[in-house]
Amino acid sequence: PSSDTDISQNHLRTHTMLSAIALCLVSLTLQTATAAKSCAAKSCAANDDTDTVVAIKRKSMIQRRADFLAGVELKVHPDSAVAKTGRGEWIIYPEGNCGQEDLESLAEDMPTDTRAILHGHPDKGGLCFFVMEGTREGVLQKLAMHRWNGTPRVEADTALYVDAEPAQESELLEDDVEADVPWGLDKIADKEGNMMGELNGRGVDVYVWDTGIRTSHEEFGGRAVPALETFGSEPRECTDTDADCAADEHGHGTFCAAIIGGNSVGVAPNVKLHAVKVIDGPVGKVTSLHTALDWLLQQNLASSSTVFSLSLNLQHPDP
Repeated sequence: PSSDTDISQNHLRTHTMLSAIALCLVSLTLQTATAAKSCAAKSCAANDDTDTVVAIKRKSMIQRRADFLAGVELKVHPDSAVAKTGRGEWIIYPEGNCGQEDLESLAEDMPTDTRAILHGHPDKGGLCFFVMEGTREGVLQKLAMHRWNGTPRVEADTALYVDAEPAQESELLEDDVEADVPWGLDKIADKEGNMMGELNGRGVDVYVWDTGIRTSHEEFGGRAVPALETFGSEPRECTDTDADCAADEHGHGTFCAAIIGGNSVGVAPNVKLHAVKVIDGPVGKVTSLHTALDWLLQQNLASSSTVFSLSLNLQHPDP
């Protein structure tokens, strides 16, 4: 977590930038006043009038940028790389109408020592967001360079955690398989022991956002397929036959998928399971969720027969 000293330094850097803008305003105000006084003392040439107008416009523009930056909050989460090292990835959410051209223009003319990472695809039905890497000062410079329709929301990318250890989950899954009626299924069944009816989830697609799924597991009977990976630098769309894509090397995703649609331990043993790998181990990052949702929304999946499942945590699990 950030210390009081870190927070004070962040505020100091922000105020330093705003103070620099204020100095520019003072300088331009003096230039404008001098030009106007000179014009009053003698007949001004056309060039003098033009210079005065330009100075006034520059002053107005700088003032607007100063006012804009003062109204933008840069939220830094305690578990973010920015809080720990002073630099990292930042997520910017534009306000108001957001088009593809707006997000693509943000990636142009990046300030020194910053870089554009990725953005959403609102024109295709996806999300409106932009991710860049840099320091707090770099983000403020980028914000000042862009023309905004409203005040954007800005936050540092933060950590994403798996809730439990795979060893614990493996033991639970084995216990459930060996039991006549798994504990969880017994708790959600009605008095006659029925749960989902005759269909048992047939015709339903469940997208499991987690550490991936071991699609070859006998609990799935060929009903689990890889769909997407977003934990790396670039999203990777899977084919149904690519066993290496969205593969689970941790165990949490396979455990969750079995609870949903396992043959002997699942609530709905006839659903089709789609592996969406947003985390590659016990710790990941929130931008992976943004990328996954952006992709899924572009697939026109929103219907009564589509379910998204997410069983991860934004808070570090207790040791």
